[in-house]
Amino acid sequence: MTIRTYIDAEVGIAVQKLFGAMTAAEVVSAQRRLYVSMGVHPKLPCLWDVTEGDVATSMDWTGMKFAVEGSEAIWERMRGGRTAILVADEADFGMGRMYATLAENMPREIRVFYSRPDAIAWLTENTIPKREVS
Repeated sequence: MTIRTYIDAEVGIAVQKLFGAMTAAEVVSAQRRLYVSMGVHPKLPCLWDVTEGDVATSMDWTGMKFAVEGSEAIWERMRGGRTAILVADEADFGMGRMYATLAENMPREIRVFYSRPDAIAWLTENTIPKREVS
């Protein structure tokens, strides 16, 4: 499994792009990379794109719970932002909803989407579009 972490400056979001199967430890590691190593501001919206990944067959409830609990130490670094989980199928949608439910105390809004444009629209609502920034 690979999680590619980068900043999409044109859209104004951070992206965590998943390829293949995923473990809870890799989720926690990717979050630490983004918010600790890279020092990304917590209000920068984040898109977890799992459309080329395989979450439903690689993780279960216990793994999702570990992913949430494993990131608690950095929740303050994540406070106030939004995370969209972009999925390609119903099974991953269900896993994304499970993660969002388990993470309900995380100081961050989390939603799951099938559509990239819908996810980007939600992530960037109430922000100034890049083309309008002087």
